Amino acid sequence: MFHNRLRYDRSFCSFPVCLRLFLRSADTPFAHGLQTPAEQNVDLPSKHKAISHHLSASQIVEATTSNPYDSILKFLNSSNFPSRASFPQGFLFGSGSSALQIEGGCNEGGRGLGIWDDIVIQNKDVYLDVDKFPLKIDHYNRYKEIQRGEIGLALSSGRYAPYSSKLEDVVAAQRLMDFYWGWILDPVFHGDYPQIMKNLVGNRLPKFTKKEKHLLKGSTNFIGINYYTSHFARHEPNRTKIMFDNYDALAVSEDLPSKHKAISHHLSASQIVEATTSNPYDSILKFLNSSNFPSRASFPQGFLFGSGSSALQIEGGCNEGGRGLGIWDDIVIQNKDVYLDVDKFPLKIDHYNRYKEIQRGEIGLALSSGRYAPYSSKLEDVVAAQRLMDFYWGWILDPVFHGDYPQIMKKLVGNRLPKFTKKEKHLLKGSTNFIGINYYTSHFARHEPNRTKIMFDNYDALAVSEVFNAEGKTLGYKDQYSGSNVYPEGLYNMLVYIKKKYKNPKIYVTENGISSSKIPNPLKDEHRIAYIAAHINATKAAIE
Repeated sequence: MFHNRLRYDRSFCSFPVCLRLFLRSADTPFAHGLQTPAEQNVDLPSKHKAISHHLSASQIVEATTSNPYDSILKFLNSSNFPSRASFPQGFLFGSGSSALQIEGGCNEGGRGLGIWDDIVIQNKDVYLDVDKFPLKIDHYNRYKEIQRGEIGLALSSGRYAPYSSKLEDVVAAQRLMDFYWGWILDPVFHGDYPQIMKNLVGNRLPKFTKKEKHLLKGSTNFIGINYYTSHFARHEPNRTKIMFDNYDALAVSEDLPSKHKAISHHLSASQIVEATTSNPYDSILKFLNSSNFPSRASFPQGFLFGSGSSALQIEGGCNEGGRGLGIWDDIVIQNKDVYLDVDKFPLKIDHYNRYKEIQRGEIGLALSSGRYAPYSSKLEDVVAAQRLMDFYWGWILDPVFHGDYPQIMKKLVGNRLPKFTKKEKHLLKGSTNFIGINYYTSHFARHEPNRTKIMFDNYDALAVSEVFNAEGKTLGYKDQYSGSNVYPEGLYNMLVYIKKKYKNPKIYVTENGISSSKIPNPLKDEHRIAYIAAHINATKAAIE
């Protein structure tokens, strides 16, 4: 059973494990014809009408700590539980976790506390094994073993040769190396700037604290070199004459030296030569095809070859999708006489549009909320449930699907709600490839006309979310290990609601799971298996 791979068996896990369910492929729509309360934009209140899809855990019930684990697990192991093969072709399963659950290292590498680190520290009595939170499973350090990941620096420059044999030019060449390369590399390898920089720049150069020096030293795994050519370095004591180099270095780079001196090492093309338009292509190509040219096998084991290109050269699309001009787009436009085929730059090889076919890349939104059911059968609560849906989901999704905010938001928020221009509406509409749903549970919605009494919801919506309805009942059952209500039918209703309101878009269930802050044995997490199984079943029911 695939659910065995969804367990998160760490004793300090206090947050939901995310089951990523990719709801449908682009050519696998929901079946039409479902007539549920969600599709009618009305949730049934305290009198529950069952949905005949084996969603027994989804009823509105008396508030209780009992759970239906046994019945769900029994259903999970029965022939009625949907198998992988029963899902449409193209449906994807996956799993994930959050950085908070695995990363650790909040006191290492200068990262500092994240939002959740701080929440846990401030609420030590709420979470188990708080002392383990700074370490977690030590992914911060172990990723190197697991992924062989590396962090490094890439610098653009070349080697500087002395402009002449004068000592001042020889020293100037080293100064430019220190100012271009040492400025970045000395701190991460030696813990401080080059001494010559400290001497010449003085107090304008920031000073590292002892802690910063410790953090910097050894903080890179590799050096990346962006090399194209090299230059000569000429001593220039007058800072006002230094235009394109760092004037504190008291040196300028030059293309031509004062006197020519050849460099030898089978690098015939690398000689210092007279300025000329002739080229040594023939001799280089002849060397390339000779036995003296290094073969791949002659390089050390582990040496990697590769190729790449820049976004400027291939991407295009600077006038599409709201991207606008990049730095190099602007440089090219401002210097049309320097570059060839400037009229082709906005398009390039049109990677912006072609990538969809080649890489099947997608851009989407992931939102966290649940479905809202009316607090009572009163019309004001029924309407309040829809208002909260508009204020939580419609606020984000209506602009990208319909080009503007929901009408009820515009009416209640008034002039405080920004207005989209015609161009912005055009850019927004159709700008997402999928909707991501972070679903854990659902709530009741109660009409509240007094804004001063609305504490945790959007007070403009004139509604509040409630765990209990007017009859004191809850949505689903209360899980004994997390304290959360488990309501898979809310996910079902959410999927059907989005299908109708936004014309059957592609949906990813990006987060779904349950916490276990009070579980005595994290390795025996049947409540989590039951939760995920019930929501997989709810998803399958929504597809059908």
